Amino acid sequence: MKKIHFNHGMTFEFGLIQPYFQGGFGFQYNRAKTHAKLVDQYGVEWQEDLMLRAFSFPLELGIALGEDGATIIPGIGFNFMLWRYFTRVGEPDKIDDLDYYKSNTDVGMHAKLYVKFVLGGIDDSGLGIIIEPYFNLGVLGCDMGDMNETLNPYTYSSDPEKKEAFTHYGLRVYLILKGGA
Repeated sequence: MKKIHFNHGMTFEFGLIQPYFQGGFGFQYNRAKTHAKLVDQYGVEWQEDLMLRAFSFPLELGIALGEDGATIIPGIGFNFMLWRYFTRVGEPDKIDDLDYYKSNTDVGMHAKLYVKFVLGGIDDSGLGIIIEPYFNLGVLGCDMGDMNETLNPYTYSSDPEKKEAFTHYGLRVYLILKGGA
């Protein structure tokens, strides 16, 4: 099965950016899908679909440097997460008619390093844009055993235990609404 390289969703964050301080908390919802096709020992073609839904609650603290026109904010954060995995297995031409089965639910946590580039500065009110490259280091891993059993019913018992921490890097671009002081 291909690795998931991109997830999409929405984020609602509330925070404060002032000279030398940035803090925030929020709620994120992300989704991603992947699939694999295989042929069993009888020559029958099958497709396995995997869908991830992640709910996370980020908490961030940073140091806002610069005020007029652009601000750079290096910072750290923690993301408390709830992961849900859904699977379905069927013939490729009929799989879209099948419902997903919830095969795994787990919790996790990431430690986050980021740099936010605030275009439009922090001194004026109105809309601004933030470009944020980040790195998430998985602290608590998710047990993938139930999902492995669903997707690989004949071979899962001989597979080693698998915990996934989902360490990754990414880029977020978002609009902010700035209130004047």
